[in-house]
Amino acid sequence: MTQKASRTPSVLLTAAAVAFVISCQADTSSWYPKCTAEVASFYEITAAGAKSCVITLHVHNTGTSKTTTSTVSVQVKTATQTYYSTVVSSTAILPGGSIFFNASATYLDVLEATSSDKIAVVDQFYE
Repeated sequence: MTQKASRTPSVLLTAAAVAFVISCQADTSSWYPKCTAEVASFYEITAAGAKSCVITLHVHNTGTSKTTTSTVSVQVKTATQTYYSTVVSSTAILPGGSIFFNASATYLDVLEATSSDKIAVVDQFYE
């Protein structure tokens, strides 16, 4: 076997590896879940002497990969306080799909109240 012939396999393997790396998508952002969360509705309830705001969140998968975990934080403002709640959903969302789930905040005073313009999604993270 000549020296030239013994180099051929390694040259071919190197060329194949380079071609593979070049063909890989450089922009990995499409690999990660992309979703949007918004407040769909809310209601206030008083039970056992405590008043709470229950927020229904709508999460829509706008990306090209499946989302397995959604973490959404909401802010609820009343005339006297600001409340925060973070909720995690492990419901998978396929691309183009959406889910609804609830977050809640218990008020310090049963006389507190809020309105839709005082409730907001303040942070969101998806896996």
